[in-house]
Amino acid sequence: MKKVAIILFALLVFVNGIMLTFQYHVYSDKLDDVAQSFRYNQVIDVTYQGNKLVIKQTFTNLPKSPVSISWPKHASTGKKCVKDAAGDAVNCERLDKTMTQFKKGESATQQIQYTIPLKKGMTSEKLLTNIFATLKRGIVMQTQVHITDEKRIGGQWFTGLPNIATKKMTLIDYSYFSGKGAVYELYWQKKPMKKAFTSDEVTIYGRGIVTEKMQKALSNTAMNNSNHLDIIQTNNLQDGYRILFVKNITDMRLAEQIAVNQVKQNYTFTGTSWLPAVVASFLTGDKYGDQKTKEMVTTLDDFMTDAQKNTWKNGLESLEGEKISTSKLDKLLGQTLDSATSYFTMNAQSKKVAPLLFEDSRTIYVNKVEQKNMQVILKDGRVLYAAEALFDTLGYTAKKGNNGYYVSNKSQHYRFPMSSAFYVYNNKRYDIASQPFEVINGHYYIEETWLLRLFGADIQKADKRIDITISDDALK
Repeated sequence: MKKVAIILFALLVFVNGIMLTFQYHVYSDKLDDVAQSFRYNQVIDVTYQGNKLVIKQTFTNLPKSPVSISWPKHASTGKKCVKDAAGDAVNCERLDKTMTQFKKGESATQQIQYTIPLKKGMTSEKLLTNIFATLKRGIVMQTQVHITDEKRIGGQWFTGLPNIATKKMTLIDYSYFSGKGAVYELYWQKKPMKKAFTSDEVTIYGRGIVTEKMQKALSNTAMNNSNHLDIIQTNNLQDGYRILFVKNITDMRLAEQIAVNQVKQNYTFTGTSWLPAVVASFLTGDKYGDQKTKEMVTTLDDFMTDAQKNTWKNGLESLEGEKISTSKLDKLLGQTLDSATSYFTMNAQSKKVAPLLFEDSRTIYVNKVEQKNMQVILKDGRVLYAAEALFDTLGYTAKKGNNGYYVSNKSQHYRFPMSSAFYVYNNKRYDIASQPFEVINGHYYIEETWLLRLFGADIQKADKRIDITISDDALK
């Protein structure tokens, strides 16, 4: 017996050791996930040499953990460390041999250098995109860009950052830009342009005068932590990120374009195309997007109290830098209104504006079987249960037909015309005062009192669960 006890004890120690090791690694992985993103600053020195751009990029405030580098696709040559006059590498000890990452290390400042080939040199009015290196999972807080033009081609340079200084010297031309956020593109044109309007958020270059009405609309686009944009009036329209190209600087839609573009810089949107316009609308107080998007915003605006509006806006601002989806907005809206909802998800699935509905977040059990995908909606004082999931669990076939909605099993056959005040059960007609079913966003829901009356359901509700029980006799 002693040997058996010793063996069992040793086995338990061994198993516990494995479990503790596993739990530690899981916990460590979670810590790594939380610590994945980081914030840093950068200084970019661009030297134009005719057939190429030589770029020196300095990253500061780097974390001690390894950091992956995303090189520009066009930087096929010249990737290397920055060297001083003596030929010694400067702030480059963390760059690994493959040049794909900064290794783990203490130095918070690192420098790299690379070359962007230009076969025909700088072409006037051509936007150069994705020409700067980035750090994976890094968020740029501040950027400085120094442009040295050794060929002295003149003209005007744009980066999307505020232009701080431009000087023409004996041997070179020099431009300096500085501002919040990252820089994504470089633009040059031979003919300099005058500033038509400037603010902390935007500089407009073009012909004519920006009206007072337009200036007011532009001031409304200002958001917390918004990055500066350059707006260039031209007929040569291109897709820029911090440099926008427009034909008419007096078009009132320009304010919307700026607001939506600023939002796209601060968030990563997945899925539905109208999400940026929705977020921009709530952050600025104006309504942007198509008619459906504006109606969605109006629905929430009319429903929320002033306190809820402030909570909702603060919640949106707290999501900066994150991926935004309809489900994430639904979760935030549910927290704001203290009621679960799928408002944005339902609108993503519907061409028309879906109503603002609230859901019972308790777990649903049908005949003791948990329903993971079954919705219970609260609408106009009525409790509605998702019909398809419910009847499928009970062994019924439920579907839309030529003459209404059909629910049937081997012995019971229901038809609900939906537009008439009656239903048919086993070929016999029964008059009704209200409709048992309601169609919401293309899905059928049965009202709770009719579920009790027609199908003999027993519904018990507790704090965390709802139990729906229908006996075998009721199903016969």
